[in-house]
Amino acid sequence: MIAAVVEGISAEATADLKDCIHKAGVLSQAIELHLLHLIERFDRPVSEVGLPFLAMATTLGATNERVRLACMKAIQMLESTYREQLLKEGHGCDSAESLATFLVLAVDGAILLARSRDNSGPLKTASKQLASMLSVGSA
Repeated sequence: MIAAVVEGISAEATADLKDCIHKAGVLSQAIELHLLHLIERFDRPVSEVGLPFLAMATTLGATNERVRLACMKAIQMLESTYREQLLKEGHGCDSAESLATFLVLAVDGAILLARSRDNSGPLKTASKQLASMLSVGSA
């Protein structure tokens, strides 16, 4: 049951990221838009933004292999989406691979910190900083 929920959330998150990339055209603007969507969902009276995939994999996945595998698949889908766009924007394979992993870590970390603080501030910070970092990196 939990694995199915993770798969649904994963599909939604990946679809939103891909849609943001399509709308923005460049990853620096797309990640800002993607995080804006998370912020909007986080700031609702009943937040729909739960635990990040990495936290779910290490907590719930520790005792449930199906949940761990669903979380790992979710992470791989997001990494792949980031990597594909980074390659399109001219990054080399190694750079795109490591940067894609970093972006997943940064977004998941921002979600975890926002959850811990019970406010969307960390998501707003991540949005600005990641967009800025990606803009500089592609210039």
